[in-house]
Amino acid sequence: MTTHADVLARAVTTLDGPWDTTRAVAVLRDAGVPVGAGDRAADKQARKALRELRDRGLLVVVPSPGGTVVYRRP
Repeated sequence: MTTHADVLARAVTTLDGPWDTTRAVAVLRDAGVPVGAGDRAADKQARKALRELRDRGLLVVVPSPGGTVVYRRP
């Protein structure tokens, strides 16, 4: 079974730039992955997938303004 993190991992390894919840939700939706009913549910699932990629070592947290979490490839 393919997880949200698996779908996101493919995008992270091919696309440069910072990764935040908004970008992750857009990539998941573009891939046709159901990400919950409503923005709040989608954001929650995207954050979970981003944290999983961080735990796998595919992303690292970078400093960002406003207390939001932003990731990039190491």
